[in-house]
Amino acid sequence: MIWKHSFKSRLVFHDATQVLIQNYGILILFLLVFCALIPVSTAGLPGSSIFNVEYTHQQMKFRFFAADFVPAVNAAAVFCGGGLGLALYRFMLGKKQATAFFSLGMTRFRLFLVRYGVGVFMLAVGLLIPMVISLCLNVVALGFFPGLFASFFYISAGLFLLSLVAFTLCAIGCCLAGTVFEAAVFSLTLLLAPTLLCYSINIFMKQLLWGNAFGAVSYSGTKEIYPGLVSLFAPANPLLFFYQPSRANSMFYRSLAEALPPAVSWRLLVIWGAVAVALFFGAMLVFKRRKAEQADISGLNPVLQMLVIFLCCFSLSGLTLRFAAVYSLNLAYSAVFVVSIGCYLLLRFTLFPDRTGWRTAILCLSGQLLVTAAVIVVMVTGGLGYSRRIPAATEVRSVTFSYAGSPDYLGGDIAGSSNGKGYYVMSLYTYDKPRDIQTVVALHKKVSNAGRQPLAADANNFANTALPYDIQIAYQLTNGGRIVRYYDRATLGQLTDMLKLDDTEQVRSATAATIMGLDGNGQPGASSLQGGAASAYRNGQIFLSDGWYNKPYSVTLSGGKRQELLAAIAADVAGQTWRQRYFPPEAPIGVIMFSQDGENDSTSFAYNLENTLVYLTDSFTHTLAFLDQNGLRNLLDFDGKIESITLQKYDPYGGINRRKAPLSSYFMAYRTNSPDSYLIEEDFGINLSITDRDKIAALMPLLQNAYFMNDGGYLAAVKLADKDAYVYKYLPAALAPSYISGKLI
Repeated sequence: MIWKHSFKSRLVFHDATQVLIQNYGILILFLLVFCALIPVSTAGLPGSSIFNVEYTHQQMKFRFFAADFVPAVNAAAVFCGGGLGLALYRFMLGKKQATAFFSLGMTRFRLFLVRYGVGVFMLAVGLLIPMVISLCLNVVALGFFPGLFASFFYISAGLFLLSLVAFTLCAIGCCLAGTVFEAAVFSLTLLLAPTLLCYSINIFMKQLLWGNAFGAVSYSGTKEIYPGLVSLFAPANPLLFFYQPSRANSMFYRSLAEALPPAVSWRLLVIWGAVAVALFFGAMLVFKRRKAEQADISGLNPVLQMLVIFLCCFSLSGLTLRFAAVYSLNLAYSAVFVVSIGCYLLLRFTLFPDRTGWRTAILCLSGQLLVTAAVIVVMVTGGLGYSRRIPAATEVRSVTFSYAGSPDYLGGDIAGSSNGKGYYVMSLYTYDKPRDIQTVVALHKKVSNAGRQPLAADANNFANTALPYDIQIAYQLTNGGRIVRYYDRATLGQLTDMLKLDDTEQVRSATAATIMGLDGNGQPGASSLQGGAASAYRNGQIFLSDGWYNKPYSVTLSGGKRQELLAAIAADVAGQTWRQRYFPPEAPIGVIMFSQDGENDSTSFAYNLENTLVYLTDSFTHTLAFLDQNGLRNLLDFDGKIESITLQKYDPYGGINRRKAPLSSYFMAYRTNSPDSYLIEEDFGINLSITDRDKIAALMPLLQNAYFMNDGGYLAAVKLADKDAYVYKYLPAALAPSYISGKLI
């Protein structure tokens, strides 16, 4: 008995030694890869080495690998683990090798365990040595710092666990396959299945689910509204579970806010450690049940074959929907099913022939199509209540909502773009007053109930014209929950309703703070001066002009006088209702511009993120009084002449200008030297040119410098006499004389 035990031990040791010798090249490759990604990226890159004091600034306290290398390190852990699993267990995929190994005087358990033990050893050595080198480099360059060793053990354990899970899944793939090709495909399927499912379902949600915020990105492409399904389910993904933890804990750069690195949480690694143990027993079970005769024969595992085919077809269907939906949803639906059927047949007739008969194949294809159709139906009908889920106002602690109004009173950091004719600004306000919350909830219900409307003009009711727009809504509930919605379009009527938010307490207080440069406590401070309108009011050059931009003047005021002017503007703006602001009943008098680039802005008076404009009407009594008292009122008087007024109907979908990206519907006048700088460019149609002096005189008080174009109207190019200058204004349809509306239809 002792001799038998000794013989078996020697056999196990011999087998382990042989496996290690046969695969030592893989271990060397592991070491080279991880040394390049970990210690070399830590200290070997001159510009970002931890030995470079100018780079670390005495604030970097440790770094095991560079931030830019986090994706590569995680990917290497997965590829190395998965590749090693295929290398150590591929012996069962060839008839000669399988027969030889399964004929050894070793049980299946020992045969499996030897290779698993060698794999664990190689992964541990391949990862631990580079990490220890990186640790030593950190100590030499930056010294000891609290949290250094905790992060070292955490990162080492996490990367090892990531590679071990990939190793075990690929070992399972080998056990379930009959050929090397099948083993590679099955292993990739087991690794990629969660990612592909989340990504594909998220595509269907983005295209079909009204209000979906998961993975939604603003039109600018620079802002993710809410994490996608792949990111949200990353902790449960064998490829991605350690990506964010490794990014957060692989380095610490001391700041004023954080003197010490946050404590690491081992909960995720403990859970995945348990998963790894479960996968180990699962791999051992399928290994013990594997038949040696399966080697070199494909198609003996129909379940995994169907999983591979399903994932391929479903993922390809999602990609098809994504690209075909740009042209037409009906076209996209047809394309999805055509591609799904084609992909299924192609895989069945080439890589994965069906051994169970044509009836089973038809049944499987039908199931594939039914699953895809079910996903589409669920998304189109509201995602099982997702689209209709709007909390009651009493359940909401606060709500953040997109702002669609004037950019001239927005403070803080704002994002957007302008081209001299039009502009688009993205900004959010957070409302926490009960009445304001009720207003936002009511607006949300209107947008939600209207559903996804086609991006087209409504000839019968212009206010129903739908336009591209970023509408973000985020509720913070009283129970600690959060609800986020995103809509990529809105009708002009809905955008007009959103203007009512200007009368809320939140927007009014923020407007006053922006104009006066106040902080959250109503005191002068820099917190509200980060950019946009607030910075322009505080620091910008001041320009005054009549409403036709005929003779702009640069005005210099002392600090005290500037504050008086801002106080007068703030008082007048506070007295405005939202209707007075966006649909002014009075004729424009003049404009005050605050600009941080006055040399350029004063030539056009066009809005951009570096300036802000105040459009004066008779209702600005405090501001006009200030100008009178300081001898500036006469600068608003227009003493020029108008040579002609050329009108073009406002149609966001006319001609070559079909709207594909957001543009603000709040018109703001501008000046150019071109007769064809309309906000909307058309390649057909007839513009109406008016040169009759009486008609010009009648039209002049009707043309608006600032107006919300919610109910249709006309873009006007006003030619200044004796100047190579054109001023572009807006004529609301409701004010247009019949001879204009009769010709420009």
